[in-house]
Amino acid sequence: MSLNIQIVDNFFSKKEYDILVNNLNKIAYTPATNSQGLYGMNHDIKETEENKWMFDKIKNKFSPGFPEMKELEMVYASFQMRDNKNNISPHKDEGIDGHYTCKYNCLIYLKGEELTYNGTGFYHDTNLNTYIGFVNNRAMFFNGRDVYHTCLQGLGDSSARYTLGVFYGKKS
Repeated sequence: MSLNIQIVDNFFSKKEYDILVNNLNKIAYTPATNSQGLYGMNHDIKETEENKWMFDKIKNKFSPGFPEMKELEMVYASFQMRDNKNNISPHKDEGIDGHYTCKYNCLIYLKGEELTYNGTGFYHDTNLNTYIGFVNNRAMFFNGRDVYHTCLQGLGDSSARYTLGVFYGKKS
């Protein structure tokens, strides 16, 4: 399947962005692991009255380009910290906790050095061929179930990066 991606710079207003970034160091993170081991730290998020604006903004911004999104629900969200200088981990986001089938991802770069290798890479067949560099307050919405993608930090100069990841799908 082909990559289907939409990118929006300056996604959050300055006020919204400052609220999120100023709280990144005030929340507790837990180790995030997969079959390859530790790959970062996460702080899981549930939708509440206080943060509903954030999820509504994502859905309103990206629904026109992804009409199927209206039928999907948010299945998982987390603030993520990555500082993986050792390797890359190509993957598809196929499911969360065995209960949902993920279809789309929204990844928002929040805080880090604005470097290409702090960003995300996408594969065509087996070739890593599309790099989206890290820019603070850049949002990407893409078909993460269908296309292999990876954090690029293991390929070159990078720093710790903070992101917001939101996954949309259907109950399986």
